Amino acid sequence: MALTTPILLSKVAFDATAETTFNFQSIGGDQVVKNRLIIRNNSTNAIVYEQEQVSFQLRHIVPLNTLTNGTYYLAQIKTYNAGGDSSSYSQPIQFWCYTQPTISFTNIPVGNIIGNSSFAFNAQYDQLQDELLNSYIFKLYNVSQSLLSSSDILYVGSSVPPPTTISYTFSGFDDNTVYYIECTGQTINGTPITTGKVQFTVDYIQPNVFTVLALENNKCDGYITIDSNIILVEGESNPSPPTYISAKEVNLTQNGSWVKWSQGFDISNDFTMRIWGRSFTDYSTICTLSSATSEIKINYSKGYFNGGANMNAYIELVALDKTSEHYYTYSNNITLPLTTEQLFVWIRRINNVFEVILENRGVIV
Repeated sequence: MALTTPILLSKVAFDATAETTFNFQSIGGDQVVKNRLIIRNNSTNAIVYEQEQVSFQLRHIVPLNTLTNGTYYLAQIKTYNAGGDSSSYSQPIQFWCYTQPTISFTNIPVGNIIGNSSFAFNAQYDQLQDELLNSYIFKLYNVSQSLLSSSDILYVGSSVPPPTTISYTFSGFDDNTVYYIECTGQTINGTPITTGKVQFTVDYIQPNVFTVLALENNKCDGYITIDSNIILVEGESNPSPPTYISAKEVNLTQNGSWVKWSQGFDISNDFTMRIWGRSFTDYSTICTLSSATSEIKINYSKGYFNGGANMNAYIELVALDKTSEHYYTYSNNITLPLTTEQLFVWIRRINNVFEVILENRGVIV
């Protein structure tokens, strides 16, 4: 047998101040016992590295500080058998050396305490030789560092050199809860970057809604007046009383079962609404808000997104003015949940524009 021409695998941009590995393939032919890698400056064609390494593994390790950041290179490799015969050089690959990019959050408050149920996380990407950022994803994790929610893959779409500021808003944080936030991305030359997972705690400084209790000190008469903005709305159910699971959840999995609240609120103005539940029936309506003139349906559904092979879950919101057309909007999509995992649906309407967010809050404890 003879040696076949190796295939040198493509190389994303890397930092020349760190050791790096070039991998290759050798399909068929004799056993490879040694390889020779040659690297040239792509602009001058001058050889900057040429070494042999004895190894049965199909790789070649280039020591740190061998190359120079900010330079475009061309590389080829050939192999040897035990008899000293060599293959032809591989087809060349081209690659950049760049100083390792950085990305970090810039606006997380002192003490990593966020005093609100939503927060716009700002991050800044930078790179010494002005390599551009291509795409990024914001990810939110629970205290166990299990993924709760993430943005879509977002693209920069700009040729402005770094530093580059990016931002994404997560909503629906629970009070007195620990989370982790991370931003990962990729440069235009394929270098992966990450902020790492940064812990933060949610502790509401003040509610996002009006004050629940208002106190008035009647000092002259020696008493305090308490005004409560809490309205108790009594509901109905079928069956009545409802069936509970572990004294925590209402079981609505049986046909014909429901709970409803017919009085004490309206949907004519702006509002924020939250729903917690699990084991939703596919393509079903999980909640309906209704008034004399309008109706809002929140539907649980699933489908394929961005050419993916697996179905994801999402929320469809349908708002109907009973004298006009339907209004549709959709949440983000998430991996299909297990029946034991609790889903959180966050809905807000401001000036007749809806925002819908779906999150997986994990297995109920």
